[in-house]
Amino acid sequence: MNNHSAIIVGVLGLLLAVPGFLLALNELGSVNLYRPFFGSPEAPAEVCGTSAPAEITLSENTAPRGHEVTVFGTCFRPAERVQIRVHVFEVGSATANSDGDFTQTIVIPESAPLNFPTMISATGRSSIKTGAAPFTATR
Repeated sequence: MNNHSAIIVGVLGLLLAVPGFLLALNELGSVNLYRPFFGSPEAPAEVCGTSAPAEITLSENTAPRGHEVTVFGTCFRPAERVQIRVHVFEVGSATANSDGDFTQTIVIPESAPLNFPTMISATGRSSIKTGAAPFTATR
């Protein structure tokens, strides 16, 4: 056998040995081959963590200026202060609970753009996570 044949045989042996070794580790529980390709089959995905986006929902997506709207927030950092805005106007704040959720009633300001699609947003002061929902102020 010449040098080139020995190299080819060595490389082929390595290519066959490594997958077998990884499969054996997977069976022993030392390596999880499923997670990178299919997610973890043992545990559900984390709902809210440091990488999960913050989200808000509103009790109403359209309301008159001066009317109350309730903002429901999720996936903020636990115990952080959250600033709430209508368009660019800060209208309130809330503190997220131990799960990173909050509920806060706000009043739509007289300065909100009238009959113009805009957003109500909530931004965590420490996480900088922002959730937003479409909103239109009416008369």
